[in-house]
Amino acid sequence: MRAAPPTPTRGPSRPLFVEKIVALNLPAPFHVAQAAHRVMQREDGGGSVINIGSVSAHTPHPGTASYTAAKAGLPAPTRAPAPERAPKVRVNHITTGPIRTESAASGYGGCGDAARNGRAHSGPFSSS
Repeated sequence: MRAAPPTPTRGPSRPLFVEKIVALNLPAPFHVAQAAHRVMQREDGGGSVINIGSVSAHTPHPGTASYTAAKAGLPAPTRAPAPERAPKVRVNHITTGPIRTESAASGYGGCGDAARNGRAHSGPFSSS
């Protein structure tokens, strides 16, 4: 389940910007998962909540402090309710590598092409 639309990762560190980024990426998935949990508990097959992480939580980049902090906090509200909701509702957290999107291309250049073609590139995720 994706609880929020794509998030702008770069921006000023003004308090209102920080609050909006954190609110979108940390409590929003928690609240959506709570609502989904109530529905899934009534279903015969239960269900699954999947929170989507970001490599930014593990490898921050300049200008992304708010987003990095919010995404770094997401595993905790994923792990905490998992035993409470089991076995009927599964709660998981996934962090993928770069995904080819317009947003990634604007921020990381050829990152999407490199991921698709399985080759390294010069940028934040490369070793060069």
